[in-house]
Parts: sequence; C-alpha cells; structure tokens
Amino acid sequence: MITYTYQYKIKPTKQQIRQFEQYLDICRNVYNYAHAERKT
Repeated sequence: MITYTYQYKIKPTKQQIRQFEQYLDICRNVYNYAHAERKT
C-alpha cells in the first residue's frame, strides 16, 4: 500500500486572516464557557 502525504502552504489575504481570527475567538469563547460550566 502506498501512502502519499501532501503539505499545502496557504497565503491568506488580510480579510481571510481577520476571518480566521474571528473563528478562533469564537471557538476560544465557547471552550472557555464550557470549561467554566463544567467547573461549577
């Protein structure tokens, strides 16, 4: 069996970078909220 792996280098635009940062911010907030809920 032959397995191929590929690596892609992305070059996002400034608008895409802002969108990624927004997604990450939302994910962080959801994670922190769930973590706080679990602790209480």
